[in-house]
Amino acid sequence: GTVVISGVTIINGSVISHGGGIRSWAADLTLINVEVISNAAGINGGGVYVYAGSATLNGTRVYHNAATTDGGGLYLASVGTIAATNGCIVFNSDTAVQRGNGTLSATDNWWGRKKPGDTEILGPVPAA
Repeated sequence: GTVVISGVTIINGSVISHGGGIRSWAADLTLINVEVISNAAGINGGGVYVYAGSATLNGTRVYHNAATTDGGGLYLASVGTIAATNGCIVFNSDTAVQRGNGTLSATDNWWGRKKPGDTEILGPVPAA
């Protein structure tokens, strides 16, 4: 089935492995107007980690998340899809969005570098 999360803030989560804020495993996940803030993962996917499923993010803000390895904001492992539109993906750790073997589509989002003091702010980006 599909899990729909709408209008909430997921903040200050911390795990030693994957998915500090949200960890979706072989499921269909929809996030609508959700904030994923200041979460941390010891390996991948500080904000959102998706494995062998799908995630649709609409109007979702993913910021100030960190992962030790990859995907500070979003991490897609194995096969699966992430589609992020009309959101904000900023101030996450290095490699803010990481894709394994799946499909990642990110359009009309506001993008930014790893910390607020950086001068290389990008966005909105029409397609990725």
